Amino acid sequence: SLRVTKFRARLPQLDWTQPHVVSAEMRFDDGTIARRELVINGGFSDSTGTELTPVVVTQTGSRVDEKLGGCFSVDGIALRTAAVEKKNALVLVVKDPDARAAVAAMQRLTADPVSAAISVFRRGTYLADDTTEQIMWPVSQTFAQINEGRSVLFEHSNEFDAAKTDLVRLLTIPYEVSRVDGLPRQFADAVAVAGVNAMALGRRRAVVYLVSDERDRSAHTPAEVRRYLSAIGVPLFVWSLSGPRPDLASSWGEVEDTSRRDTLRAAIDRLRRTLEAQRVVWLNVDPLRALRVDVKESCGVVTETRRLQQ
Repeated sequence: SLRVTKFRARLPQLDWTQPHVVSAEMRFDDGTIARRELVINGGFSDSTGTELTPVVVTQTGSRVDEKLGGCFSVDGIALRTAAVEKKNALVLVVKDPDARAAVAAMQRLTADPVSAAISVFRRGTYLADDTTEQIMWPVSQTFAQINEGRSVLFEHSNEFDAAKTDLVRLLTIPYEVSRVDGLPRQFADAVAVAGVNAMALGRRRAVVYLVSDERDRSAHTPAEVRRYLSAIGVPLFVWSLSGPRPDLASSWGEVEDTSRRDTLRAAIDRLRRTLEAQRVVWLNVDPLRALRVDVKESCGVVTETRRLQQ
């Protein structure tokens, strides 16, 4: 056994000519055990073990058992619930790096001779204190790899504290336009990557796409990306600061008109309610099978994947 301090342990001196197994085990109050084994052999390693996967569920009933024991199964096999949490939420925003159109729209929304009215409006655009926000820029960077392949990455901002950054400010944050001037925008691809990032972190989550008049040169269509986010259980909100966009209904689906104060507040309220109803449930199942989890109707929750597909 090894002495663990702050989730760290020092390994003893090893004979690298012999295989070694490092086993870590965590026991929960309800009897659930999560275990991971790492095999080290001649400088190479592999791992196996019992996994706990975070699954986001949405409250559907007025009262929910906080433990949700006996509620989940896959292919008829019951799953043990290790924990139910209301972890910090993450909202990923995909917006054009050129913020001039958004700035003009927000200037119009905040144009009021009564400063108190502007303050009330902006206070209504804050999300909950347990939420952070991040911008995903829809301009990709391509990097060559040693194996002659390539990686395509979308740069993102640091996380903003929603208690300190209202959405009026967030939606008008610009990128260094000189660095992306003339580069193609890939809005749909960036939305897909934002969805993957949100899911991988195992937090309550949502993606907001602020539509742009710039041409979208993504490799994937908006319809494909919408289906993908639905399949992995990440809610997508599409907002328009330029008014109704019926021309986007066939591609992006429902586009919320956020060009007026009342409609922007309504869109933010819908986003806020979606996050508030979410919970993170830790189940003893691998990540792929977790996408097929079934929930008993009497439990008062539904998986976010199933909710979005309904």
